[in-house]
Amino acid sequence: MKHSSPDAFLSRELLAFVRDCRPTVTEFTERFGGPGGQGFHVLRKHGVIVVDGDRVRLSPRHLSADGQRFVWGSKVIHLDKDEIDIVR
Repeated sequence: MKHSSPDAFLSRELLAFVRDCRPTVTEFTERFGGPGGQGFHVLRKHGVIVVDGDRVRLSPRHLSADGQRFVWGSKVIHLDKDEIDIVR
């Protein structure tokens, strides 16, 4: 697998789905895995998602305590709004 950045896979839809549904690994890869499950592996490798038992969840390191915002680099992705803030 090539070294890939997770930025291409990050979307509010994906993040809100994982936060709200806590899908199994199979459910996640069927919906967002990409070719050969690459999306799952890239997101997990970079710490965007973690596997807790048999469920996928967002990394608490990047998710706000109230679960409303996901911080990735200089981006703050609002999970309940179609809004991304760039913080510099």
